[in-house]
Amino acid sequence: MKLQAGFLLQRGHEITILTFDEETNREETIAGIKVVRHRRIDGLTATAQLLTLLPQVAMAMRKWQDRVDLFHVYYPPALPGAGMYKVLGGRRPVVANLESYAAFCPIGSALCPDAICGLSQRVRCLTRGRRPALKPLSVLYAAACPPLLALARRSDRYIALSQAVKELHVAHGYPADRMDVIPCCVENQPASFTKGAAHESATVNILYAGALKEAKGVDVLLRAFSRLAEHDTRVHLTIAGDGPQAEPLKELALELGVDKRVSFAGWVPHEMVGRYYAAADVFVHPGIWAEPFGRTVLEAMQFRVPPLVSNIGAPPSTVGDAGLVFEPGNVDDLAQKLDTVCRDKELRQRLSANCSRVLEAYEQDKVLGRILEVYHRVMSEQ
Repeated sequence: MKLQAGFLLQRGHEITILTFDEETNREETIAGIKVVRHRRIDGLTATAQLLTLLPQVAMAMRKWQDRVDLFHVYYPPALPGAGMYKVLGGRRPVVANLESYAAFCPIGSALCPDAICGLSQRVRCLTRGRRPALKPLSVLYAAACPPLLALARRSDRYIALSQAVKELHVAHGYPADRMDVIPCCVENQPASFTKGAAHESATVNILYAGALKEAKGVDVLLRAFSRLAEHDTRVHLTIAGDGPQAEPLKELALELGVDKRVSFAGWVPHEMVGRYYAAADVFVHPGIWAEPFGRTVLEAMQFRVPPLVSNIGAPPSTVGDAGLVFEPGNVDDLAQKLDTVCRDKELRQRLSANCSRVLEAYEQDKVLGRILEVYHRVMSEQ
């Protein structure tokens, strides 16, 4: 959103950003952009976002409709509020970003098969890990989800981050004819980052960067790496990120006997993560769920690091011929692909050379210009 706002501002457009997750109501201007911050409902906003955001978003849009030409909703849990705005006669067109699965899955994971995503399944998902006092509210929220998600389908136009995201939303009732597929764009990286910063003794540096949680499949990467390390003493694995699986993954590395050849970097500030890409020879995205996009794959290719990605969600189409694809959750397949790319320096060089061409489709002006075209089209249709 920050890049898009700056892009529009440079072209003479006026932007106002409405947020709904602050401690107090306040307004400020940042780099020429007005930011109107709304107070969150403490204790409930994170538990039942589709419901608690609905009145705030609908009322804010109603209040601002005479001062704007178009609303762009970037946060999927705010979509029911945008839908209520339209139901109540809102006069301005609404464009909505689909950058997660929260617009059809109340916990945003989309890990459950559609056939079992009924009331009982929603209750199980929404009550898992909740404090006992919140579980009755979660049950009520589960019952309220179907009409809330129906409201989410009332926007005028949708922007899906990938074809995978579009297909899943269309399968859940979203209109295919009102949906454009526009990916994330690349962000400029500091030119100061250069190769050779870490693990100088290892010939091939393998990198994972991202959250450490079950759906990311980092345990699959660790198991595949342990098989590679049995016969290749040149390789080293760096895991940059943090999350609930951090300690279990460290224990797994110890159990597999590769703890001396795996570095856990912990959480890395975004402005510093480039140092890890610059030191890497291979990047692995081992997700076991349908990742909506996978921004880290783009970041790796910016540093001409060939990505290995699991064949699920958006990453396979993102890498094109700049990387290799393996079956999600398949340790044997990932181990074999890692072995191939680590042994074959010429293959790594060919994949690396393809990165720049693949990234042309994700250049800022191209991507953000396509979003501006959507604005013009949806306004002309009103």
